Amino acid sequence: MFSGVLTVKAALDRACRWHSRNAALIEGERVVTYDEFAAQCRRIANGYRKLGAVKGDRIVYLCHAGIDHAIAYYAGHYMGAITANLHFRETARHQLELARRLGPKFLVHDAEKRAAARQIAEALPGLQTVCLGERCDCGSISLAELLSAPDNEPEVEVLEHDQAVIQLSSGSTGAPKALVHTHRSVLETWSGGIYMWSGIEPHDRFLNAFSPSFAVWLVHPGAFLNHGAAVVFQRRWEPGVFLQTAARFKVTCAALSAAQWRAVLGATPEAYDLSTLRMAAYLGEKMSPEHLRELTRRITPSFCGFYGMSECLGLGGCVIRSSDCLKLNKWASVGKPSLNSDLRVAQPGGLARDPKGPGEVGEIVVRAASFAIEDWGNAGWRERVLTPDGWYRTGDLGFVDQDGYVHLVGRVDSMITTGGIKVAPEEIEQVLESHPDVAEAAVTGAADQRWGERIVAFVVARRPGLTADELAQWCRNGERLAGFKCPKEWVFLDRLPQNSAGKRDRRSLHQFLPELNRAGV
Repeated sequence: MFSGVLTVKAALDRACRWHSRNAALIEGERVVTYDEFAAQCRRIANGYRKLGAVKGDRIVYLCHAGIDHAIAYYAGHYMGAITANLHFRETARHQLELARRLGPKFLVHDAEKRAAARQIAEALPGLQTVCLGERCDCGSISLAELLSAPDNEPEVEVLEHDQAVIQLSSGSTGAPKALVHTHRSVLETWSGGIYMWSGIEPHDRFLNAFSPSFAVWLVHPGAFLNHGAAVVFQRRWEPGVFLQTAARFKVTCAALSAAQWRAVLGATPEAYDLSTLRMAAYLGEKMSPEHLRELTRRITPSFCGFYGMSECLGLGGCVIRSSDCLKLNKWASVGKPSLNSDLRVAQPGGLARDPKGPGEVGEIVVRAASFAIEDWGNAGWRERVLTPDGWYRTGDLGFVDQDGYVHLVGRVDSMITTGGIKVAPEEIEQVLESHPDVAEAAVTGAADQRWGERIVAFVVARRPGLTADELAQWCRNGERLAGFKCPKEWVFLDRLPQNSAGKRDRRSLHQFLPELNRAGV
């Protein structure tokens, strides 16, 4: 059947036709060529249809990243389904709530998630489960059964404005949003990958270390597949495994969160041959200038940083490159807006057409060709999150400098008000992480009878015996921080809590405060 030009199926078909002999997917010893990729997607799509799936049905996935998951996922687009990757690390109750909300026809799961899949299936009559494991002894349909379907074009018409993907947000502000994107929206972000990675070529190899529930999994591997390049899967995150995989498969591009790159820097990267790595990207949060310099010295001289959001599949934010930092001293910036998107700094609750001037802090608002069309089951969402003139309110605070570079200073909802003055925790975290003996730091406010809120710093030390007095002196010396921004309380931890998206979970930090201090006594 005819498929629209700007659809996931059309993009993959084009890559499979023109790069048929290239490696498309690599996982350990297993390699799938583009020719094999297309054939397996068609077979699985026909397998879904044989079991009763129709265009518009939802297929949800509870899987690690890997070849079988990728093929089962993209096969859904070949038959017009709407796909959604559930958060793998969440509780079974949380996964059930999301599945109930989305009303899927199929749940595709790894063998180790058979218990969660069974629980969800029992609660949702009519749901069919598919197991990706080599042995399927849990009552689910096996992937092999789906692959036994005919290798012919599925008889379904898929168009570019059809719903394609439900991308779950990290849920850092409560229940995750279920953001619906069209085929055209996904293709816009894949095209934007050219800009983000300073070009993509068929000989590139992208190493994916992210769980499928992250927007990164959809955006960046998809961009490389769209260009006939290879995607290498690292099934589980470990910094040592990442370095081994990058060296073994001669990876050229890799994206990690800032916390993951810090872990890689602590895993002796010099012991591995990373000479093929031409670009390292960081995302999720800013990296300190000191860590970025270390990245260029010990990993690869070229890096880029992505600031984006699930609402735009990552496209609606900014890109910063190592050349911007090195030549223009923009180490603290997140760069300039991505391709086919724009950004302004507005008064919180104000209009984008009344932007603030250079250096003036306000709420960052964006617009992008890839903006979500809805939050599934949440009527009126777009009207609530858009300004009256149509720009998305990100909730991030920032400013644009005289050279047109964007700087983030915090969140509208995470600012600390101490002594009547608003302080962004991110600024303090960057100063602390510039200390050579600090691996990670997180800052939040705690109730205080005198100050309203006092600034509390949570620190993971590189060196045993690091003291609060040393860090306090570091903050005050050299005018790194104004006196009122220096933490008034210090807590040393072995590791910082993270949410399901791998970002710092400031909401969980208060559990590490003594009971009296939580109450501001």
